[in-house]
Amino acid sequence: MITDRPNSNTFYNYTDLNRVEAKTKELAEILTSKGYYVTVVTKTDWKETDFPTVSQMNRYLDNVKKLATQFYKESGKYLPVTMRRLNYIGANEIEKCLVYIESLIDEMTRYYRQCNTFYCGAW
Repeated sequence: MITDRPNSNTFYNYTDLNRVEAKTKELAEILTSKGYYVTVVTKTDWKETDFPTVSQMNRYLDNVKKLATQFYKESGKYLPVTMRRLNYIGANEIEKCLVYIESLIDEMTRYYRQCNTFYCGAW
């Protein structure tokens, strides 16, 4: 994930779309398997010649917002409101949100079974 685009001289292109869509799909599957049901529709075969429509870009951003809302809403608080006139800050925030959600999932999973909690009080 790219979370540190340096300035407005960078461009959002099909590789960015594919990377974010793939990560969104992966995280939705992980969350769903852990009881946080998230349904997303993704497109992971963007090509250089594709020209995304407004509805595709709305779906793209809404998918990330769904992940944040279903798992930890605070993780999506800096997401752009729309993809229209997306700048490098908004692009960074989309990917930061996904990185943060993934780190929270990893942290949650680490604590599933800690200190023999499956044997409450049995020392």
